Amino acid sequence: MGEGAYKDYVYRTTPTDFYFQALDDFGGWGQLKQTIGQRFVANAAVGMDNVPGHQLRAFAIQTPGGLYNLARNRTFTGSVIFSPSAYLLFSVEYRRIMSSFVNLPTQSSDVIGVAAGYKF
Repeated sequence: MGEGAYKDYVYRTTPTDFYFQALDDFGGWGQLKQTIGQRFVANAAVGMDNVPGHQLRAFAIQTPGGLYNLARNRTFTGSVIFSPSAYLLFSVEYRRIMSSFVNLPTQSSDVIGVAAGYKF
């Protein structure tokens, strides 16, 4: 779903010491699927991955961006699949990803995907 913060620990080094912190993490996701007639399927999903900010602040780096300062990801997704025959599929998907960093405001991105498929 794209909501993972992709890290289990943070570290920081100084010329004389090495600091290491294992991170707590909580999150989850849920999804719904609804068949509409014989030709349409609608899907919706939401997910979140969250590292408590107080565990990251002491290890935050000054350069913005990247995954190091990432504290939370949230993703909302919806799609519709149309199947005009038993072998052909068309799909449209919308996804909104919101990323929160320790030292930056929340940033978001919208993704729209269109796909076609053939079952064999």
